Amino acid sequence: MFRLVQRHVEQTCRRERRIANRCVLGFVDAPQPVTAPGAGNPDLVLAEAVVSDAITQTQANLLADVHLVHVTQQDAARRRGWTRYGFRRELSRARRAVTTFLREDYVRQAA
Repeated sequence: MFRLVQRHVEQTCRRERRIANRCVLGFVDAPQPVTAPGAGNPDLVLAEAVVSDAITQTQANLLADVHLVHVTQQDAARRRGWTRYGFRRELSRARRAVTTFLREDYVRQAA
């Protein structure tokens, strides 16, 4: 997951550098940043939630496997040596925690 985040950050930096170079050369007007609260790359949102202690690294990996990589819950549970019930319970906790984190982040940015 770290490598995915690192790659995304590098791509973002390169894109912003290209935009800045075009602005300096006078090709386009300076871009206005447009970001909606809670918007962004899902990997970065999960990484931010882990850094802010909203979820654990394990929970972030569960969410990434099921929602981003599209691994079935049964296969993901089997890989970890968990029961399906235990996996679903932990996945449910992770979903609730990320939802709460995003809602609080939205309120912070809106204020």
